[in-house]
Amino acid sequence: MPKTLAVRFLWWNITGFAHYERARAAEERRPGSKKAYRLRCREVDAALLALFRRRGRPSVLGLAEVTCTAAEELRDRLLPGYEVLSLDVVPPQSNFHVCIIYEARLGFENPQAIAPSEGVPVGTRAAAAVDLHWGAHVIRFIVCHWVARIGKNADEYRATVASHLRSSIFDFLHGTQSAKRRHVVVLGDLNDEPFSKSVQLLHASRSRDRAGDRLHYQDKAVKKSRLYNCAWRLLGENLPHRARRGGPSVAGTYYWGTEKEWVTLDHVIVSGGLLAHSAPFLDERTVEVVAIRPLVNSKSQPCVSDHLPIGGTLVLPARRKP
Repeated sequence: MPKTLAVRFLWWNITGFAHYERARAAEERRPGSKKAYRLRCREVDAALLALFRRRGRPSVLGLAEVTCTAAEELRDRLLPGYEVLSLDVVPPQSNFHVCIIYEARLGFENPQAIAPSEGVPVGTRAAAAVDLHWGAHVIRFIVCHWVARIGKNADEYRATVASHLRSSIFDFLHGTQSAKRRHVVVLGDLNDEPFSKSVQLLHASRSRDRAGDRLHYQDKAVKKSRLYNCAWRLLGENLPHRARRGGPSVAGTYYWGTEKEWVTLDHVIVSGGLLAHSAPFLDERTVEVVAIRPLVNSKSQPCVSDHLPIGGTLVLPARRKP
């Protein structure tokens, strides 16, 4: 019997993946025909299957900018037996939101949305969360797509969303008594880089040691949990110069085409308890921006989406037989 279990996760802003609706075929970013939707599905499926071949099939797949129907049909094609938590929940006006497609047999519970009740415009995207109960531990996976960097108040709205998420994480980790040890994994397109103000509001450090510090007596008043942001290590080129040998030159997670510039907007953030040397822990060697064909074209630019996926692995202790 294995001593540990690898639970793979994958995050990807898939950029405008909607199912076909005849009444809305003329809308921007919607497929104009059934054929167009089928072609988009083939493109997305080919990219995800390439990711699965490289990294193994994920137990947690977080996606942004996808409608519920498109997510459920993707699940049926590629991940049968998985559950879908989509925040595209206001029919009939389906829209682009985050979703989590997760391996139900592992013991996931409590699917939910996390969103501030005030201080942001109507329609601001909520985060989705689901808890993996595993022996003496419970791990909350949270997927986010924060407000885009458009408009004069966008920075303020991202800060509001970040503050609310910080409070939610603190309440989960420290707010209630529990017999189980609690951990958090945040995956998402935060529309800011690790050094930006909104991301810093999460207290997601560049330092693993800092994230492992004990709770300070003043932390409860400001609901501050010390977290670690793997995205600090993803800010530059994905390969050393001499190791590139004609491979893609990727220097972030999002290619800003009009500015011809890479930025790192997609993040993997974990609570300090997952930085241990015994299971459960994050195997940070597996955390990478995945730059492979068919996701990257010959000009080293994203081509299926304007974002590249990030993958990683949690190592969990093997369950004891009952």
